[in-house]
Amino acid sequence: MEVSYKEYRAAFLLEATKLERLMDVIHERLGDHPTALVQDHFEVFMSGNRCDELTNIEQVLALENSKKHRLERLVIVSSAATEGPRRPEYEVLVDFGVVKKQRTTTTTTPVKLVTVEVRSDAPNWNRQTLSQVEEQIERTWLKQTAPVISLLVLILLLAGFFLVQFPPRFEGGGGSWESSRRLWLNEKELDRIEQAVKENRTLTDAEIREITTGQLRNVFFYARPAAEPNPPRTRPLLLFGIPFLMLVAVAGYLVFACYPGAIFLWGDEIERYNAVLQRRRVLWSVIVGILVVGVLGKLLSEGVLSWIPKT
Repeated sequence: MEVSYKEYRAAFLLEATKLERLMDVIHERLGDHPTALVQDHFEVFMSGNRCDELTNIEQVLALENSKKHRLERLVIVSSAATEGPRRPEYEVLVDFGVVKKQRTTTTTTPVKLVTVEVRSDAPNWNRQTLSQVEEQIERTWLKQTAPVISLLVLILLLAGFFLVQFPPRFEGGGGSWESSRRLWLNEKELDRIEQAVKENRTLTDAEIREITTGQLRNVFFYARPAAEPNPPRTRPLLLFGIPFLMLVAVAGYLVFACYPGAIFLWGDEIERYNAVLQRRRVLWSVIVGILVVGVLGKLLSEGVLSWIPKT
């Protein structure tokens, strides 16, 4: 017997209408053999180590799908057989939510998949059936932002938030980066040179020695700064640490709790999934709100401080 097999690693949302359409397509393919008897078999795996075996789709959709017994996996086996053979001549198996172990170089992690298996002695029928079943399965894929992409976006937002709150300072020791770009001349030496330029005269030896001495002094202070007491960092750490920890906590909950990978949308799951969508919108609003408030607060404080004269 020839076997056509395919597996998919994607988050899915299987609702009643899509499941019914999938079963219609499978029955249409099995209907190519009118002399065979079509039978359906469903295995429903639920939380709490419960498993039910059902014989029709109405029984599956009648399950409460409650919090205590929540659907986690659905195996569909549809077959067509004549009276003679012990085993069906034509069989279609669709498994929503099967857990397989994916091995990496260091760890082995469980992954939920959707698999399709078509068996018969007719390879062309297998390929055509697999193609049509696959088309229906693809309609269950969740069109949502993947958790990995969400994490990348969040990292970029956190990086921007950090740069705004703590802009990089190109300073070393007692001098500044700007002073090194101006030949180590501070405002005093530049004023003296400016005065000589305006008077259109040559600098005297005394002025040149004074300017050179100032340059060397600036270089020395830059290379060997005077020891200064470290300013307290409690306030900056609190200003950044508290929002950062809040963002990490919210992001972790958002990614791991608000992006389910396998959803069987009937029974009580409808209400639960709507609550997840609402929670997801609220949490993204919280993340954006924290970042916006932090950035605007920083800009506002910088703007107010710029108007306060330095003493």
